[in-house]
Amino acid sequence: EEVAQLVIDEPNPLPNNYFDTFKDGIQYLEFTRLKEGIISHDELVIVAAYLFQHYQKLSDVVKDKYPFIFIDEYQDTSKSVVDIFLTYFQQSTKQNIIGFFGDAMQSIYDDTVCNLDDYIAENKVKEVKKEQNRRNPKRVIDLANKLRTDGIVQVASADINAPNMFNGQLKEGNILFLYSANEDVVKVKEWLSANHGWHFDNAKETKELNLTHNLIADKAGF
Repeated sequence: EEVAQLVIDEPNPLPNNYFDTFKDGIQYLEFTRLKEGIISHDELVIVAAYLFQHYQKLSDVVKDKYPFIFIDEYQDTSKSVVDIFLTYFQQSTKQNIIGFFGDAMQSIYDDTVCNLDDYIAENKVKEVKKEQNRRNPKRVIDLANKLRTDGIVQVASADINAPNMFNGQLKEGNILFLYSANEDVVKVKEWLSANHGWHFDNAKETKELNLTHNLIADKAGF
């Protein structure tokens, strides 16, 4: 009877000796080889979401251990992970606080949660908008406000000691768009150095932003 019930509840049950075929058991490595019992990060997220969905005890344990959980750059977090904290956690009656920090407009990847609009509509999340900008000069703030589509309009910070302030005034700053069909940015750097005085050999004065790990790895020579 227990076996019959298991078949009904689980569409694809595994035999009890299934994992005996893996000499080293289930391994979590940097690549996936399911026939050998090897999973990577993507599979681990799927397994974790399934376990939290079906076993309330896991949520009880995590809530007891971590009364506060903060997730940075939430917009690039897997939706399965967000579902763990905002949906499956609700099965537990224990209390804890989940904080999400980030900006939906800065989402880089296609297969992530991007924004929390659905959870906000369901009152699972209380949105706190960050309208003060401490980092960017005026022209960058103005440009960003024109590009945003989420209704947030940022203003300069009221803190005169913020990085974007100088002698109590908001820095004006400059913006420049360059377009090329050539992916080599060396010529661009040379042009900026010659015509605008940018110094790419001075990391404190000139910052270069690479959005993904593979771009950073290439710059570092990997």
